[in-house]
Amino acid sequence: SKTSEPIPTMVVMLDFIFLVLLIIFFQLSANEAIDCLFGNKAVGNSFHAYLGVLIATSTYFGSREVMQIIKYARSGSLLTLWLSDIKNILDVCLVVVTFLWYDAMRQCTQLAQSFDLSGKEWYQTAMAFTVLLYTSILLLFLKSVLLDFAVFVSGMVNVMRNLFTFLVSLMIVLLAFAGMFTLVFRGTNMCNDTQDDDLSTTENNGMDSRFCTFRDSLATVYFMLLGQIGPDEIDGSTVGKVIYAIFMFIVVILLTNVLIAIVTDSYNHIKSSKAQQVFWYNKFAFISEVDAVAEILPKNKYYERFTEWSRKTWSDWIDFKNDDEKMEYLLHGLILLVSYFLVLLWLIVGLVSLGLLWPPQVRMFIFGYNAKEVTSTRVAKHSTNHLHERRTEEINGLKVEIFSLKEEIHSLKVERKIDRNSLKKDVEEIKELLRELNKD
Repeated sequence: SKTSEPIPTMVVMLDFIFLVLLIIFFQLSANEAIDCLFGNKAVGNSFHAYLGVLIATSTYFGSREVMQIIKYARSGSLLTLWLSDIKNILDVCLVVVTFLWYDAMRQCTQLAQSFDLSGKEWYQTAMAFTVLLYTSILLLFLKSVLLDFAVFVSGMVNVMRNLFTFLVSLMIVLLAFAGMFTLVFRGTNMCNDTQDDDLSTTENNGMDSRFCTFRDSLATVYFMLLGQIGPDEIDGSTVGKVIYAIFMFIVVILLTNVLIAIVTDSYNHIKSSKAQQVFWYNKFAFISEVDAVAEILPKNKYYERFTEWSRKTWSDWIDFKNDDEKMEYLLHGLILLVSYFLVLLWLIVGLVSLGLLWPPQVRMFIFGYNAKEVTSTRVAKHSTNHLHERRTEEINGLKVEIFSLKEEIHSLKVERKIDRNSLKKDVEEIKELLRELNKD
């Protein structure tokens, strides 16, 4: 498996480390930058180190994307493979956004500056969405590395896709009830201070002042959906309590259960059919990306010899550890105890070296894939398709049988109609004979 080779292992660990460092140090540097740019506070001594981590991270991911672009451009598949992958687009956004924030925060290290406070909210909003971007990229990375994350992320995406109709319906219902509550409470004693054209938040003393404007009412019905507002807080209006009861039945009871059903069905569908396929597709796409890095790195014969030695040494240690015949000897136990300590040191050194000094068996255990798992996925998919084909054949057979039964029923009706006509003719002939006999 290429995923457990030294270079792919190193790239996976570097991606994870740099993403985690980026999220942590961007949060730290953003906090100090806000105080510096808008509060005229001096940055700490570690602020330069924070910016260094940001620029190092963006340089790493930028270099990776440049190597991928060069590789796909040489193969003529830049538009079909690189641009079609949303993760590549997000990585480019990560690089550009990080460089922009580095340039903005770097001003705190030059001269004491003070920005216009009116732009502080936009500045903080942009920082918040930047953290969301970094977290999304981290989730996509884990999706391509771990199968459980692939199932979770794919399930969440499928759920959000299927919730569009439900969310539109819910918004319509919330808007309707917000308008109803506003019409019921507006103009009452509890909303005396509210102007007719006022759409801002009212500040009356009564609890029901939250329904005096449409905006307040819309926010209130949303919190009612979450169960934070009870019937005791709607006093002074019988109609308001009736509307509240109707709202609880339609939104809280009916729509909430519909939401649970949609989420459960959508998540189970993606979990049972598509998530593993997406995971292995991302795995193979990652191998293709890593090849661009492996091509520029020279091969070292000494490292290849070390890899073969580590493979053999690890296998010998496993055989020695599982030798039950020698377990009863004290010397064997002491040697095994020392070997556990040495193996632990080996694993720690391998972790520090980003997996390059791990034996191939360890890399395969952590980052390799199980061929049986892939086969079981394919078998499950084949079984599902085969079952679907069998059901289709059975349905088509039933349709044919129903059509033949309809034909038989139609033929019986025709024969019965013919028999009735012939019998009617015979009766007419008998009547005619009887008339003639009566005449005679």
